Amino acid sequence: MQTMIFAIEEINRVGVLLPNVTLGYKIYDSCSTPHQALRAAMELMGGESSSEFEGETLSQDACHGAIPVVIGDGGSTQSLVVARFLGVFQVPQVGALAQLVKHFGWIWVGIVAGDDAYGRGGAKIFADEINKLGACVAFNEIIPKNPSQTEISSIVASIRSSGVHVILVFAVEQDVAAFFDEVVRSGLTGMQWLASEAWSTAAILSNPTKYHHILQGTLGFAIRGIFIPGFRDFLLRLNPSSPDASADPFLVPFWEETFQCSLDIPADGWKADDKPPCTGTEELKNIQNTYTNVAQLRISYNVYKAVYAIAHALKAMRSCVKGEGPFPKGCVPI
Repeated sequence: MQTMIFAIEEINRVGVLLPNVTLGYKIYDSCSTPHQALRAAMELMGGESSSEFEGETLSQDACHGAIPVVIGDGGSTQSLVVARFLGVFQVPQVGALAQLVKHFGWIWVGIVAGDDAYGRGGAKIFADEINKLGACVAFNEIIPKNPSQTEISSIVASIRSSGVHVILVFAVEQDVAAFFDEVVRSGLTGMQWLASEAWSTAAILSNPTKYHHILQGTLGFAIRGIFIPGFRDFLLRLNPSSPDASADPFLVPFWEETFQCSLDIPADGWKADDKPPCTGTEELKNIQNTYTNVAQLRISYNVYKAVYAIAHALKAMRSCVKGEGPFPKGCVPI
């Protein structure tokens, strides 16, 4: 969310890309669930603001009516649900993974996927792609959400009995961690793992040494990481005492979780969760976590690029001259 606001405010402030135009935004909290992501997309496309939808953030210059452009959720599963709803569904990385199969001449490949739109959708596209290349799918196992020991053991047993040594795991990192815990426990080794982007750089798998002996040599594609100038200072500006703090519904819970203190203290001085009162001296610059670490931004950089892609598209639409371009089939009305 902060990346999107930063990019929009940067475009508005510089004014070179879209002079005399002010971009606004409306941001909904998907709660990292497909249901909430789809609900948010429907509200955005319908142009109605619902008082029942928690976690809505508006720019000061927000316009009313239907939203012409939607940037999807940072999570793959939520984004795919929204993409299907909006009629755009492509997963470029799947084609790249299929090309790896072709490059190495693998003809017998297994698939393990998460039980969600991301996992099932990616697994199906991958299977179709490698079939076109002459390779075969030995099995297609699904990792259930909150799997039992019996369910996860059954997947590993299927892999062991198949004789396959090349396996694509197309799932979010939480599901992948549960799966590889069982792989380690059962002593399954000697596999060539192919990683989807959701877990290829996940710290939960790359940091613990218990996975190193089974994941060495894993191949996959990752979202490019990059440093965005000025972004860290933008993030560190957040403070509950700032004049615009009330406009951000995420600020208070974020602050309380980060500093383990409470901003809303009742008369007796303590809340039910026993967090001590915030002192007012807390500063984000003294915190080292995923929020303040901007050295290698991946998903955030995708959001940043998406905002700028929209801005460039608007510039092209505004500058279009019929018969001269930049659109080959005429100008697009704004």
